Amino acid sequence: MDRFKGFQCFSVFKGSKVKMLLVLLTLIALAVGLISCGDSSKSMNVVSLKFEELSLPANPEEEKMMRVSPAVLVTYDDGRVERHPLSYVTLYKSGDKDAQGNAAGQLFDKDGRPITFADGSPRFSV
Repeated sequence: MDRFKGFQCFSVFKGSKVKMLLVLLTLIALAVGLISCGDSSKSMNVVSLKFEELSLPANPEEEKMMRVSPAVLVTYDDGRVERHPLSYVTLYKSGDKDAQGNAAGQLFDKDGRPITFADGSPRFSV
């Protein structure tokens, strides 16, 4: 049974919990930013957030791409609705290195030593 079956918008995240977490955290940060910015003389009580529909992937290439809803609609308690366009920006990807030169997703033990396979190759989060 496909655990993402009921959540078609998340189908692009199969096998990538990190990608899904990054996107969800970005969307939460966006929502918080939208709530806390703007003209203080206007009502800023958000009643709802609605993400515009994201079409299903049309082909295998689109299935492999990171996709996001085109925009979020923010409805305020005074009836105002604002549309904010969304986009996806890669912050960190496989092969990138951190400040210490460690590859993205590399696993470490509690003492900061790399966790390796029996052959000595490093282990990575998937």
